[in-house]
Amino acid sequence: MFGSPQRKGRLDSGTAGASAGSSGGLPDEVLLAIFAQLPLEQRQRALPLVCRRWRRLAGHPSLLEHLSATLGSASQPRALCLPRLRAFVRWLRRRAAAHAVAVRLALHVPDGVSRSGLRLALAELKEALAHSCPQLASLSLELNQQARAAGWLAQLQGLTSLRVASAERLRVAAQWQACTALRELALNGGPGRRLRITPDAVLPPCLTRLALAGERSEALPAQVAELSGLLSLSSTRARHTAAGLLPLSQLTTLESLAMEGCAALPPAAALAVLTSVKALQLRWCGPAATRQATTGQATSPGGSSLTCTSGSVGSGSPVGSGGATSDSASSSSSSSSGGSSETDSSGGQPTRCGSDSSADCEFALLQSALSSLTQLTLLRFASTQQHPAFPPGLAGLVRLQRFDWGGPTPVEPRLPPGPWLARLRAAILPADVAAASLAVLSAAWQLEELEAGGHATAGSAWPPHPEIVRWAARHPPLQRLVLSRPPATTGRGESPGCGPSRSSSTAGSPDDSPSSAGILRSDSEVCSGSSSEGSLRQGNVSLEAALREARELRPALAVRCH
Repeated sequence: MFGSPQRKGRLDSGTAGASAGSSGGLPDEVLLAIFAQLPLEQRQRALPLVCRRWRRLAGHPSLLEHLSATLGSASQPRALCLPRLRAFVRWLRRRAAAHAVAVRLALHVPDGVSRSGLRLALAELKEALAHSCPQLASLSLELNQQARAAGWLAQLQGLTSLRVASAERLRVAAQWQACTALRELALNGGPGRRLRITPDAVLPPCLTRLALAGERSEALPAQVAELSGLLSLSSTRARHTAAGLLPLSQLTTLESLAMEGCAALPPAAALAVLTSVKALQLRWCGPAATRQATTGQATSPGGSSLTCTSGSVGSGSPVGSGGATSDSASSSSSSSSGGSSETDSSGGQPTRCGSDSSADCEFALLQSALSSLTQLTLLRFASTQQHPAFPPGLAGLVRLQRFDWGGPTPVEPRLPPGPWLARLRAAILPADVAAASLAVLSAAWQLEELEAGGHATAGSAWPPHPEIVRWAARHPPLQRLVLSRPPATTGRGESPGCGPSRSSSTAGSPDDSPSSAGILRSDSEVCSGSSSEGSLRQGNVSLEAALREARELRPALAVRCH
């Protein structure tokens, strides 16, 4: 697979001549930039067959610094699995090891492969990575079988970023105290809660970013609470109870906290002391959301979240986004039996929250968090519960630049007025909330992006609220308006925790700072263009009129349908 190119696969002379001739005038730097976009196997097998120049460039050190390879698939013959893995190891040692800086390897082992042969091939891979790659700084390993993060990774003392993922189960028992250069670590135990960090495991002491997916214990691992320099923590599909999350209060340096599909919300007592937090994300957490994820009920596209950000720290989106499996139901019932304890923001006394008052408890937790975390610049929230109104603490977030509210529209849909609007630059709101709050949003003189309808109630009419378009055309700072279909009309019903994240999707997520591209999702249809007018005629004629009026009044306003 990664050996020398085979002549039987050589392009015919006409094709080779045309390819080489058409690129003859391009400098090497341009060709290298083009070649870098090709998959690794194509670069190593096809390019050298074109001409001598391409063969020389295919082995250029700049193309060997970042390696990404997927070995095996469900449709691949079983007999080819181990030979291809060994061929990759040989190629890595001979051609790329001296230049490799970042390696991503996804290994899909078909059923029936020899266990002993697989162990030998993996031992060769470990040996090559540990002793033949002196510049290796980033490593990502994905396996479709059970895996164990063992001590051999401690030999990679130059690593700064490590991601280990297993599709079935991941057990971490490694002693990583020698990995003093490691700053980012992501561990993914598969779609269920199958990540286990043993009590004798030692995490790298200098970690600044940690992402855990599928952690099966009811309490936050003690090793996590001991990371005194941790800046970003992400937890996905964890079984932690509210009491088990109390050690979060020890992470006083934490600037980013992300939780998705977890069995419980962190207690207000823990959130209140995290005054350095610059990113907080709670996505479909709590017993109700976990049960809904198990039943597979449809929700708004992409799910929704609570995210709070300040400064330029990323939101710490979890790796391996995905819905909780049947494993979730048992864990949620065990964690929610008897209710959960929450702290009242006024008296500091724990309040017993039963299943019939989960919305009140969630509202109290959110209000308590907002009253303490006044430095936030990005706030995202979503829940299966309907809140009575927006929390009053929202008005005190004077640094807020982005706001996303998902889930059911509050009983009182109008946003609160106040100084929190002064720096607001982007917002995602249900269409009913946006329509009821246009007068309030008029005070947001830095608002550049608005998405309306992203979390509309299933069955809502499409298109929504033409007055939103008319308001957008008369709000000078606004540059981009997105009208999102409700879930019933998109035909893309998704369960909590299963939809794609608006933030990043992997460990070491891209920066989610206020200056980045924005929290609005990618768009598939431009409302202001002629291509979408046919679909809009099937909806609301008054929206067509509003769009024409907006195009005439402000041609530069980008209006898109998602």
